[in-house]
Amino acid sequence: MVSTNIGGVREVLPDYMNKLVPCDPESLYKGLKEAIINYKANLEITKNNTNELNNTYNWDKVAKRTVRYN
Repeated sequence: MVSTNIGGVREVLPDYMNKLVPCDPESLYKGLKEAIINYKANLEITKNNTNELNNTYNWDKVAKRTVRYN
C-alpha cells in the first residue's frame, strides 16, 4: 500500500505493509512505481499480507486502533 504521510493509514497498517510518501505528485509516482515492482517480485508475500489483513482487521479493531493512536 502506498499512502501519503498526512495520516490515516499508518494508524492501522503495520510499516511492512505500507509505504508512506510525501503528499506531492512526484513522490506518489515514485512510491507507486516501487510498489508495483515489489508486488511483481514478491507475489507470495503479497498473498500472505492479504490473508493477514483479512484475518486481523475489521472495522471495530480499526476504529479502536485509530482512537488509541490519536
